[in-house]
Amino acid sequence: MRTYAPALDQSIASFSPLTDPAVLAVQPKRVRLVTTDRAMTLAEFNMRWPSTVPLDELAIINQLASASTTIPARTAVKRVAGAGAPGQGG
Repeated sequence: MRTYAPALDQSIASFSPLTDPAVLAVQPKRVRLVTTDRAMTLAEFNMRWPSTVPLDELAIINQLASASTTIPARTAVKRVAGAGAPGQGG
């Protein structure tokens, strides 16, 4: 381990303090559960309860084939809230 100490010290010393307000203000994306009150497609669900991820990703999260898949009434469906990191797609 001693042979790597100088390289590790140099690597750690290369980091500077984080000062970018946009990065410091990042809030995590969170999964929220919503129970549907009627049957609807995932696309309709996303119009009523928007998520901050693309629709195809939302389908994967909910283990659905596509955005046109019908969700039965009284089903718990996951949505994603929160912006995530700046410059992050979706």
